[in-house]
Amino acid sequence: MRILFSPVGTADPLSTLGDGPMLHIVRRYRPEKIILFLSPAMAAYESRDERYTRAIRLLAAEIGEYGPEVGCIESASTEVHRYDLFIKEFDELLAQLEEEDPDAEILLNVTSGTPAMQQALVAIDAFGHRRLRAVQVETPRKGINEPGDREKADDYDFDTLWEMNPDREGDAQNRCREVESANFSDLVLRDNIRAFVEGYDYVAALRLAKQCRSISFRATTLIEGCVYRSRLDRQRAIPCFKGTAFPCDSPETTGALFEYLSVLEVYLQREQWADYLRAMTPALTELMLKRVRVSIPDREWLLERSGKITRRIDSGKVDRNDDLRRVLKPKGENPYVTNGHLAKLIEYFANSLEYEPYKKLRTLEKKARHRLAHEVGKVDKASIEKAGGISLEESLDIMFKLDGSKQGRGLYRRINGEVIQLLQCEVPRASVSH
Repeated sequence: MRILFSPVGTADPLSTLGDGPMLHIVRRYRPEKIILFLSPAMAAYESRDERYTRAIRLLAAEIGEYGPEVGCIESASTEVHRYDLFIKEFDELLAQLEEEDPDAEILLNVTSGTPAMQQALVAIDAFGHRRLRAVQVETPRKGINEPGDREKADDYDFDTLWEMNPDREGDAQNRCREVESANFSDLVLRDNIRAFVEGYDYVAALRLAKQCRSISFRATTLIEGCVYRSRLDRQRAIPCFKGTAFPCDSPETTGALFEYLSVLEVYLQREQWADYLRAMTPALTELMLKRVRVSIPDREWLLERSGKITRRIDSGKVDRNDDLRRVLKPKGENPYVTNGHLAKLIEYFANSLEYEPYKKLRTLEKKARHRLAHEVGKVDKASIEKAGGISLEESLDIMFKLDGSKQGRGLYRRINGEVIQLLQCEVPRASVSH
């Protein structure tokens, strides 16, 4: 349902130049429900000749098949200049309308009434905590009214004004304009969204983005994509990045390991040192397996079951290979592959220069994880790096280099830059169809 909440003033319902603001909004938007807010003086005019409700009835009959529900509310206040009083009164009335019809779209006439009434409605719309559309109506002159444009309220010739009304002509111009500036609430929301994006907190950013009326669909979609992508939910992330500079469905640029390493980078940006170290182990496993395969195929030392290679050492294959038996010395029957096994294989098959980056990563993994396992309180980055022998930033650089992906580090930083740029662009609210 579309509801019009409209104060009325001396330019309503008709002037010598055409529709007053209230009637013009009714003509162009055709709300199903109209609530007229009357000061004591305007209520007296309505009581005398029903000029406001009569104009609506005549317009509805002229339109045909249109019969809005019309209600009048008389303000008890005679202090029509008190902006602060109308803020409270209007907000309570609008809250009641929302409660009666939560899905309603409420139009606000911000041109009629006293300046205090107009300012109060503009402010309420700007707060952004209700589903509102503020509508301005230009004068027929497209400027300031001149003496004689308005009929004297106490000597009102309704019938003549109605018959001479140029807005009744089929080619009359629509003078309604919606207030398109971002409201205060949206400005605050956009600032908070930006802060969350810069902090790589995409879940919180998305929650706010869904509340913000002035954020672009593209920005919201990118934020939503980052939520899925940072969870490695690639299938749900793919549509969010389709047609952007950050696709996640291109094997040449964004393999599974690249996506995983990019999430590790997010952990570093968010100072989640413990999460980074825990997540580093699977990444190191994949990187070392990749190098081991250069020297020895999986099928020559890993266990096969039902035609598939597992992550377990085939003790029989190792026993039949002098090199493997000398390096691995597996304990037990078909043990699971560990990063320790992989590090030994790389050290054996590669030269010392090639082995060095894997050695650094393996040392960090072992020593820092050992320290982490014995920490109950806050994990200190400096102590982790001291124990591991390299900085966490360097470890991530090494892993990206070993992965060899074309994009390299900074995926989420680049996406954040795009989102922040979009947040700086105000998106006008879409016009109501009328």
